[in-house]
Amino acid sequence: MQKPDNFKGFYKPTYNNSFAGFSGLIGYSTPNGVRLELEGSFENFELKNSNKCTLKNAYKYFAAAAKLKAANNDEIDAPAEGNENHNKYYYVIKNSNISAAATMINLCYDFTSDALGNGEISPYLCAGVGASLVKALNMPHVKFSYQAKAGVNYFLSNSVAIFADAYYHATHDNTFITPVIHKPIKFAGQNAADHNKFTDDHVAEASFDFNYFGGELGIKFILNLLMNIRSFFINFITANL
Repeated sequence: MQKPDNFKGFYKPTYNNSFAGFSGLIGYSTPNGVRLELEGSFENFELKNSNKCTLKNAYKYFAAAAKLKAANNDEIDAPAEGNENHNKYYYVIKNSNISAAATMINLCYDFTSDALGNGEISPYLCAGVGASLVKALNMPHVKFSYQAKAGVNYFLSNSVAIFADAYYHATHDNTFITPVIHKPIKFAGQNAADHNKFTDDHVAEASFDFNYFGGELGIKFILNLLMNIRSFFINFITANL
């Protein structure tokens, strides 16, 4: 960690699947099969331990560059001779889990729009947009989000149904900023007085795509209004796989 030449390649962390996510929604459906929903959800993805580090929790830290070579964005530019800021070329940053709390508005279509009863099945499709509060690199970021779903309802009665679906969720704008920067890594040739300088006037900028596939299993309660012309429903106890 003493020379810029030792730092090559991008930092590419991997995360475990989320099995502890949940969501809930409330919505309004029409006789022609169109359904409008307001959904809230939460997901948490734990950083995967590579088991290659000797120190406990060392896998949660990585070295980041402050300046890249102009001709190659995969290599670090060496500090110039006499540059008093050369201690700022590498920083140690802490990474951890990624969590996302999303609020979405979904527009859905039920292919069987008539009132259904015991044992009947109704497939559906949904598309939604909204906002996600994404905590990445130990900092919260608000991102525009979008998603798509495909699933089926299985009606236990005309007011209760269980459902299962698969979905894709993604965020727009893959830039994440973090001011949580630990002291710079020592360079060979640095003055002893500069070894432990801490600079809080810099932030790190990371670029990565945050999107995921998942599955849901839950129960839906339907409240029929105006002699079944409209229905109001509440969905909860959803498990995201």
